[in-house]
Amino acid sequence: MKRLLILIFLTACAAPTGVQGGTPSPELVSPPAETAIPVPYFAPVLESPVLARGPEGSWYAGSVEPGAVIFVDGAYHLFFNGIVDWPAKVAVGHATSPDGITWTVDAAPLLDSAAGGFDGFTYFVSSVIQLEGGEWAMYLYQADEGRDASPGDILMATAPALTGPWSLSPEPIITRGAPGAWDASRAAQPSVLRVGDEYRMYFSGYAGDTLQAGRAIGLAASPDGYLWTKLPDPVLAPSDDPRAWDFRRVFQPRVIAVPEGFLMLYKSNISVGRAEGWGFASSLDGLAWSRSDTPVIDEYTYGVAWRRNGIADLIFVDGGLKLFLEILEREGGAYHHGNSAYYSNIYLFREK
Repeated sequence: MKRLLILIFLTACAAPTGVQGGTPSPELVSPPAETAIPVPYFAPVLESPVLARGPEGSWYAGSVEPGAVIFVDGAYHLFFNGIVDWPAKVAVGHATSPDGITWTVDAAPLLDSAAGGFDGFTYFVSSVIQLEGGEWAMYLYQADEGRDASPGDILMATAPALTGPWSLSPEPIITRGAPGAWDASRAAQPSVLRVGDEYRMYFSGYAGDTLQAGRAIGLAASPDGYLWTKLPDPVLAPSDDPRAWDFRRVFQPRVIAVPEGFLMLYKSNISVGRAEGWGFASSLDGLAWSRSDTPVIDEYTYGVAWRRNGIADLIFVDGGLKLFLEILEREGGAYHHGNSAYYSNIYLFREK
């Protein structure tokens, strides 16, 4: 399986670093050399979306983003961001599927940022996990303003069941860093998983509030999924080689456990208006990461009809990877930077 090619470095990787007091040690092992990967790595399951935006007048009529996909008791559960237009308030929807292809969407959203009790501009779901005591936790990131690089922090909602009722935390659980820090403007796009007796959250840190600002991927740890401690430095920083596909910014981490270790799907774009791509990083312990030297998906991988991709989520089910990817489109053609209006749908990809 090609995933083994990506993770073959593990046989020569140093032993895992220790975890003490529920917080990963900041003394990370040196990452091994970069690893080449086959391109394209994924293939679309269908040429059409597996979850399309809703009908006109619905709460998700404009765009749907795959915030979090989980597999529980033989069924897929998709927690998606439903958007009428942008900038606008976002609602969190829920859909179920037996195969990841055919979805049934709940009639009403689980959470709605336009409802009372939320003071920020909007929020987006990014990760869902069941905690040790049985309660379900949803991790979201906030936008203080209606723009793509808006400042914001990470929020949490809890529920006794996947279908709710969900209660949003009154205060952020992860806040942006101090002025001048690598995450001074925004903490966003959390990806949460349980590792041993702790929970880990990988998240994007924005150094500034412009689209061109630097971005890196950080890590926080928690003994229970509620109270979190951030590591002071990123665990994956942008490449320092200006020729690299992930030079200047890395963001939107999606981290999963696989039999060989940990796999991170992450996004990069060198500058606004340049091709965006998704690539893999691999780790034995989830702390020290080895990045691939080429992306697995970029704007040109599948042709112009697939040109612009947005939010993604990665899941490991039945021995293989599945990628749920938002594709941005517009009436009359592919979306590109400068379009004033667009919509989006969710497509499913599998390992080739």
